[in-house]
Amino acid sequence: MGLRRLAAHLLLLLSVLGMSLPARAQVSGGMGTVPGEPCATPVVVLDTQQGLPVPSPSRLVDVAGTLFFIVNEGANGRALWKSTGTPAGASRVKGYPSWQSSASLDRFTAVGNLLFFTVTTSVGSTELWRSDGTATGTIPLKSFPTAGLGPQSEFVAVGNLLFFSAADSASDYELWKSDGAPSGTQLVRNIRPGTTGSFPSSLTALNGRVFFAADDGVSGDELWTSDGTQPGTVQVVNIRADPMGSLPSSLRAMGGMLYFTATDGTTSTLWKSDGTATGTRRVAPTALSGAQSVPQDLTVAGSQLFFRLSDATNAEEVWRTDGSEQGTYLLKDIKPGNFGSVPQQLTAVGEQLFFIANDGVHGDELWRSDGSRTGTTLVRDFIPGSDGLIAAKLAAGPGVLLAQINDGISGSELWKIDEVGVARLTDIGPQAASSNPRDMTSSGSRLFFAATHPTLGEVLFSLPLNEVDCFAPVITCPGTQEVEAINPQGAFFSSPPALVFDDAVAVPTVSSSPALWGFFALGTTPVTITATDAAGNSKTCTFQINVQDRTPPVLVCPQAVVQEATGPSGTLANYFVVASDAAASNLTVSYSQPPGSVFPLGTTMIDVVASDGARTTECHFPLTVRDTVPPRLTCPRDIVFPAQSAEPVPVNYQYTVEDVGTPNPELITEHPPGSLFPVGETRVTLEVRDMAGHSAECSFWVKNIDAEPPSITCPGSQQATASKPEGAVVRFPEATAKDNLIETTIRYSHEPGSTFPVGETIVTATATDAGQQTASCTFTVTVQEQLRRDGGCQAGASGGALGWLLLVLVPVWARRRAARVAE
Repeated sequence: MGLRRLAAHLLLLLSVLGMSLPARAQVSGGMGTVPGEPCATPVVVLDTQQGLPVPSPSRLVDVAGTLFFIVNEGANGRALWKSTGTPAGASRVKGYPSWQSSASLDRFTAVGNLLFFTVTTSVGSTELWRSDGTATGTIPLKSFPTAGLGPQSEFVAVGNLLFFSAADSASDYELWKSDGAPSGTQLVRNIRPGTTGSFPSSLTALNGRVFFAADDGVSGDELWTSDGTQPGTVQVVNIRADPMGSLPSSLRAMGGMLYFTATDGTTSTLWKSDGTATGTRRVAPTALSGAQSVPQDLTVAGSQLFFRLSDATNAEEVWRTDGSEQGTYLLKDIKPGNFGSVPQQLTAVGEQLFFIANDGVHGDELWRSDGSRTGTTLVRDFIPGSDGLIAAKLAAGPGVLLAQINDGISGSELWKIDEVGVARLTDIGPQAASSNPRDMTSSGSRLFFAATHPTLGEVLFSLPLNEVDCFAPVITCPGTQEVEAINPQGAFFSSPPALVFDDAVAVPTVSSSPALWGFFALGTTPVTITATDAAGNSKTCTFQINVQDRTPPVLVCPQAVVQEATGPSGTLANYFVVASDAAASNLTVSYSQPPGSVFPLGTTMIDVVASDGARTTECHFPLTVRDTVPPRLTCPRDIVFPAQSAEPVPVNYQYTVEDVGTPNPELITEHPPGSLFPVGETRVTLEVRDMAGHSAECSFWVKNIDAEPPSITCPGSQQATASKPEGAVVRFPEATAKDNLIETTIRYSHEPGSTFPVGETIVTATATDAGQQTASCTFTVTVQEQLRRDGGCQAGASGGALGWLLLVLVPVWARRRAARVAE
């Protein structure tokens, strides 16, 4: 052992014996800086075998409470180490000679209780390994060509499976998986067979599946998902119908949804998906319509997604979204103008975001946001002036933000930011010297980080988490809860929650014993509520839940009961009364008129009394029996019969009527049974009305039908000679008609005395009786032109004969016309 190594060993022994490294802290409140003693005392992590410091640690990762990391062992190369949480102990897991001294370890990924990583050697291959923290449990899984697990490979844990992209001798970069066994390390699906590969990227776990971007050679680079099986590895959606695809990237899971950036060929913007094609759509297309850049540095903080963006009005600033249109907006225009605040290192702690930004006044300084515009503020002006912080590094700690910050006084040291303010956790470097802490990683109950010790060089440090967050939550229980029993055993009850306040950014976890909701037995039950923050600090409070029977029986009567009468005497009515008592088993209920009695028409008041032997409860309600159903009236079918005479005849008919409350409802009609009905059709309307005033109507027809048509006889053919150019006025004899009932009415197509044109005209005579039955006959009227001689009227015997005929017919026509007028 060299002198330098011996000196370092002695220094560390002093440290172990109680001489801890110096540390100072300042806690800043909202109005100023208040000096205070630090609660953080970092210790150097030692090799448990040799008691020497663990040099130059890197790739710190927590695996189920065990810290894994790489140590450069000098000539022996890089080795895998672990620390299980002892204050200053670490041990070697595996290294040389298992691996060549030139081997490099990379891709540290925690999957359940296993660590997956790659080992690249100089022989031209890269092996996938896994470790359970033991030498025998640290084994190779599969060997790939050196370029088969290169920089483009991505690892992600989905449950107890590791998904990764890799290339072997059979296929270029495709999706692989491993369950931690060599046989379980296999290709999931060759999405793009051939020499090109689909190059899965942005692997992200969501809802038990892995989502990623891949190019199948047909749709271009689009969104895919896999459950670890070949059939279950499918394209989610083809956003852009172009050989290049939509180029999804920056995949993030939040609230059961996947968020990512993609282009539809028009604009590159933010998208979200529920894992289906129909559930994939743009996020806030209106709010992000003016974007001048692609959203970058997507960071999930609880139920909020933060990102960097510039739009037409503001240069690059921080935005947030909850996936809705109204929930997507610019947080704050920190630096108005053309350049923006250029936010960097977006880091989530609980529901809050921390980042470095330059407002143009204070330089690069630390900012925070709770997702609201008013809640986006400068944390502290660490370096007054416009220069700001230099090379600050942010990391999420146990409910607080951890930051490597150089405040210009103590050098670059480890700080924490919580709801109280800002505190420096370490001052490892003397005075203004810097320890440059990095790789801050919480594992088990401790915080680990690498930092430069002034004499030991770069070594591994640890802090108890309760020295990172020194204060337990403040918890206030509700007062004693008085609960009324619902049965002799007790009652169900849901207690109000305790009020919890904490200095940590992340909300503490709250538990209770017994649970705040459930069944509580009669008597007093103490309940203890515990609030525990991410650093393991906890605080409890206790209150009582007192279940007692203090009230008389509960009796619930109906407000009113209405029953329909089933007969003139009323009805048999049932009703329901709810009676209960928290603890009594001898509850009795009495009624002034019990359910199942016959209640008359009208309203009866019911009195109910419940008694548990010591207390009674009464209730009253009306029970009304009423006839609310109108009568049911049925008319006979239409009555049709042939008329036997012209006189009205009596007709008896039968109808049926049913009514619950009235035995014989009143009949109202203009045509009661036995009424006289004339020849023809008569509509009969019946109405019945019961004693409750309800009525019903129906109607039917009584048809006294004259079914026998009349008979009619027309005169013979008629001749006349035109007496004017239009023809001749012809007064033909009347037709005669007969009917079995009454005299008929005769109508002519051409009335007697009408002017008939020259030629032959057919006249139709129609007789109609009282039953609208008809009979017709026809005859002809022939009008001849006057004979002309020498252009004038012809005279002679024919003219004399016509004149004689008219002298004979005129008296006859006059008599018949007079008779018709008399009628």
